[in-house]
Amino acid sequence: MGWNGPDKGNDPWGGKNQPPDLDEALKRLHNKMKQFFQRAAGKKPASILASGSSSDSGPNGLLALLVVLGVFVLWVLSGIFIIDPAEEAAILRFGKYIETVGPGPHWIPRFVSSKVVINVDRVADYSYSAQMLTKDENLVSVALAVQYRIGDLQAYLFNVSDPEESLQQATSSALR
Repeated sequence: MGWNGPDKGNDPWGGKNQPPDLDEALKRLHNKMKQFFQRAAGKKPASILASGSSSDSGPNGLLALLVVLGVFVLWVLSGIFIIDPAEEAAILRFGKYIETVGPGPHWIPRFVSSKVVINVDRVADYSYSAQMLTKDENLVSVALAVQYRIGDLQAYLFNVSDPEESLQQATSSALR
């Protein structure tokens, strides 16, 4: 059968040269989804009841319910975390700061919230050394050590884009 044969505008596969009916496709999709969710809930779809079939969809509905319940339990358990005594955590919801939590067990809704855990009791240090020229043109080697502890976790994380780089610049500026 050729494309331009005497078959009155049909394509080689027997269809007419028309786009598919969108309303009909949406109705079929709606009916299939309705049947799926009725089976998942343990109800018999109307089409099965009308045809007189006596197949029981109870185990399928129970299985679907158990799968959904299992996924929910895993989601709840995946949000549990424990903060050590020397740490604090900043809680972010959709990337926005919500609160700072201290040591102990906590829960956040996974995929919605996240956490940034930092050791706030540790004394961090930064060493800086440089050679400088004095006013009377002598070369002097200077070494400096800065020690710091994080006092406000929210300010440390969100007020400055790179706290260590800011500390380095402030130290070198104060030394000159």
